[in-house]
Amino acid sequence: MASYSWYPVVFSVRSTDLGGFVEVIQPRAVDRALTERSDVRALYAHDIAKPLGRIANRTLQLEKTARGLRATVQLDDRVSWARDLLALAERADAPGGSFGFHVLSDVWSLDRNGLPLREVVDMRLLEVSAGVSFPAYPATERASVRTSGESIAVAQRRLRQLLSR
Repeated sequence: MASYSWYPVVFSVRSTDLGGFVEVIQPRAVDRALTERSDVRALYAHDIAKPLGRIANRTLQLEKTARGLRATVQLDDRVSWARDLLALAERADAPGGSFGFHVLSDVWSLDRNGLPLREVVDMRLLEVSAGVSFPAYPATERASVRTSGESIAVAQRRLRQLLSR
């Protein structure tokens, strides 16, 4: 059994364009997941059919550091996608990490270039993913954020409301 660690969430780093806005995760945004001991799952590339570990089984551990949220999963070498993850990580073909979440609190503003910026202040963390090919935070090594399609649509609606004021 191998252990695999990565940063699925990085703090205070801008995302790529998420459909007309960029996003930054504030350090306190992950506190709820740690204090409530949510049963977060680790997934292979956001695929719910390919679990790698989970909090409830103690096969996934989460730790808040100055850089971001560090995830460590105990991989079972009998699972083919766990072996795939290790092979892809070794070759750096899919080095990105990511996560799925629901925003509970955010703050909107415009950055210095006039692009809408969402700062996520609080969220419900659902999953952390390893082996992501196109992370939303490509400037970070093995660390990014994933926003579900529903969350992007909600954010875009809120953005339109903000701009119409």
